[in-house]
Amino acid sequence: TPGGPVLALADVGKDGVGSGDDDIFGVIGSAFEAWGAAAPGGLEALMRKDVREGGHLAAASLRNDVRPRLAQHTFYVAQAALTPEEMTDRCIRQPRRLCGYTPALVWQHGDGLVAVNKPWGMRVHLPPAQEGGQRQVWPEELTVHNWFRDTFPGEKPRTCNRLDFATSGVMLIARSKEVKRYMQKLFEKRQVCKMYTALVLGNPPQAWDKGVWLTYALMDTDGFARRVASDTETE
Repeated sequence: TPGGPVLALADVGKDGVGSGDDDIFGVIGSAFEAWGAAAPGGLEALMRKDVREGGHLAAASLRNDVRPRLAQHTFYVAQAALTPEEMTDRCIRQPRRLCGYTPALVWQHGDGLVAVNKPWGMRVHLPPAQEGGQRQVWPEELTVHNWFRDTFPGEKPRTCNRLDFATSGVMLIARSKEVKRYMQKLFEKRQVCKMYTALVLGNPPQAWDKGVWLTYALMDTDGFARRVASDTETE
């Protein structure tokens, strides 16, 4: 494994590795050490950054948010998508990447339709080939369908729209076949307004109104890719 041993999420905070299940920053510090990153003072820097940004990480759920995020980041390190130093640096500069793993119910219309805020870094469901066979990409991986089944026991999730793994935002899920058919017609007739917000760093090599192929691999893992435009991109 690149950068030293990678700690499984189930081991973080146990058997003397972490500082206890109620110590979020102790568990994060243990993960930093497990990744093998040399980051003196990194945990203190992360804590200061979290305070400046409103304390979202300190207020997060260790079980539902921080531990799953650490497992996800451990997977990236194991896949050599990022080096231990790069991953640790990103966590220090962006503390909120270590929380916000739980989908949130934002709206509900009777027993027919719900709107859920899907977090980034989460799939809607497992591909058909994996259902009943190969499990999650990392053992603690959850999906939007997992959340739905836990929230509405015994019901089948019928997604009306989907978002990519890396994209966060609102998803509509029907709780009955009739509502799913109705929503499908609205989407087909383009009677649903969808808005996307993107955070852009820099400028594309071509004009903003011209499309380009994204071929530079910023971060790749097994099944998940992050690509950006480079100076050599063409239309």
